[in-house]
Amino acid sequence: MLSDGEAYERLAATGIAATTWESAPDDLIETDSPSWRAYTGQSYDDWKGYGWLTAIHPDDRIATMQKWRETVHDRQAVDAEYRLRGKDGQYRWMSVHAVPLRAKDGQIVRWLGINIDIDDRRQQELLQHSTDLSV
Repeated sequence: MLSDGEAYERLAATGIAATTWESAPDDLIETDSPSWRAYTGQSYDDWKGYGWLTAIHPDDRIATMQKWRETVHDRQAVDAEYRLRGKDGQYRWMSVHAVPLRAKDGQIVRWLGINIDIDDRRQQELLQHSTDLSV
């Protein structure tokens, strides 16, 4: 039997999030993420460092990398959206949120991130936009 806290964490990590991940303070992926590997099909060796970018849609890679570098430089939380390739080869829109985890002295010890699948919502927005343009 799971405690309420454990159940909430499991729901957040598996029921809501497509992936959870963390990176080093300098922005490199050094810690394995089973949820990232399960979603993308990438191995740990494939996705560590900057390898994760290869799972981002080619049209979104440059902007995603620029946004991530700005986030790390500014030392602030980030919200972004990009298309992520699943292990089935299909891209789906993700809402990405990352926050810095700080030590008592304020130094960032790691970044914690979550990707939430928003593809259905984005497809509806695109459909609505195209409908509005045709009217």
